[in-house]
Amino acid sequence: MNSKDKIIVQSLDRSQSFIGTSINLDTFQTQWERNTSYQTSFTAVDNGKPDFQLLQNENSIWWQNQEYIIKQSQDNLAGTKHEVQVTATHVMYQLNKVRQNDTRAKGTYLLKDMLTWLLQPATDYKFVIHGSFSTAKKFDDFGNCTIQDGLSTLTEQFKIYCIYPDNKTLHIYDQASWVKKTAKRLAYRYNTPTVTFQIDSSSFTNKIRVISTHVNDQIIADQEKAIEKADAVIKAKQDEITKDAATLSKMRKEQTKLRSEMSKITKVPLKKRTATQKAKLSSLQSTYNTNKKQIDAFNSTLIGKRSEQKKRRAEIKKSREKLRTDKKKDRSQPLFEPFDYEDKASIKKWGVAQAEKYLTPNETKDQAINSAKTKLTTEPTMSISLPNLSNDTVVNPGELMTLQVPDKGLLTQVEVVSISKTPFVPNGLTITLNNRRKNYLDLQNANNKQIKQAIAGYKNTQTSTGNQYGVLEVGEINDD
Repeated sequence: MNSKDKIIVQSLDRSQSFIGTSINLDTFQTQWERNTSYQTSFTAVDNGKPDFQLLQNENSIWWQNQEYIIKQSQDNLAGTKHEVQVTATHVMYQLNKVRQNDTRAKGTYLLKDMLTWLLQPATDYKFVIHGSFSTAKKFDDFGNCTIQDGLSTLTEQFKIYCIYPDNKTLHIYDQASWVKKTAKRLAYRYNTPTVTFQIDSSSFTNKIRVISTHVNDQIIADQEKAIEKADAVIKAKQDEITKDAATLSKMRKEQTKLRSEMSKITKVPLKKRTATQKAKLSSLQSTYNTNKKQIDAFNSTLIGKRSEQKKRRAEIKKSREKLRTDKKKDRSQPLFEPFDYEDKASIKKWGVAQAEKYLTPNETKDQAINSAKTKLTTEPTMSISLPNLSNDTVVNPGELMTLQVPDKGLLTQVEVVSISKTPFVPNGLTITLNNRRKNYLDLQNANNKQIKQAIAGYKNTQTSTGNQYGVLEVGEINDD
């Protein structure tokens, strides 16, 4: 639907679409944050138009050719005024309502294979991969989850940097493909009226316990293989027994025919039997006796085969019972002993801050160390927000630009990770810039320079006024 310049309200069944004339444009806002949220919100006033009546949950809002699904609506009645507050999330997040109920077979897979399999139940969604994801990853038990949860797992496993939707097409990016270097400069007091730095040291971590939870599945695999082989033997032997039983039955039927023919002759009195009858009876008796010996021997063999088959079934029953018992046992066989990984530079600077332990089933020690590093946040987090920008400011997700704050002596490279825009209000653009360790260190270095300048200035002031106390440096002691 072409909704580039107008807000469109559409019914769930697509049968009705109206321009959103009831929407208070001053409240209309879109919000995007990388891999976290993508939504629009607004307040609408009942003006008697049909678009207001369509502001119901699960109906659609279209804006700039993107579809959003109404998820929260708050109906407010006050006197003669009737308003509704609406929050609608991007159509991509409908994937949290679709499940991949199957479980992928244990193995090693590429990202493309996993995405193709995961999205099978969502037939109207597709994906496009940007960048290099050529390394296959090992999966033990993937699936039986919502597709949204599955995407979160794949994001973590394959280090997907950004999933950016274009309606029902998911664009999958690595960092190199997503981040776009630009020559743009955001300068405080020039084209950026406000800069907010929010620093939080409550959740940084620099030490983590690493534990291998590897399970030796070879024990179970060997038992399952043995049972599978025994099953094949039992089946082959059973086929043989069935065939032998059919042969024995046929032989017994032949004996029955022989007895019937002999009976006809023996009913004739001996004195009245002809020479031919006597000769035939002798031949039939000879054949019957020979066959009887064969049948007895064949039957004895068949009885033996059935007895052996019974033993095999008893043995495989025990094997299955043992398998069930062994599956319940702890088969832990760590690939390495538990150890603590520490970021020594961070600990020296901030002291120890312990993270939750990291459990890994299949990684070697070196691999586990690399993974554990990514679980740590070794510096306080920092959020850089630029509110009240002009709506004419051209900013796109993933752009890398320069932020300059002369008052702090700060010059640093930043990436746009969040955009909030109220398009119908002047200066309604707010952007959030990435929280990288380098950004924090750049700000810290700038602050340290200011501190040193302030101390130097204060010392000079105290010296000129004859103040005996001055400023204490670390390591100095004031005798007074």
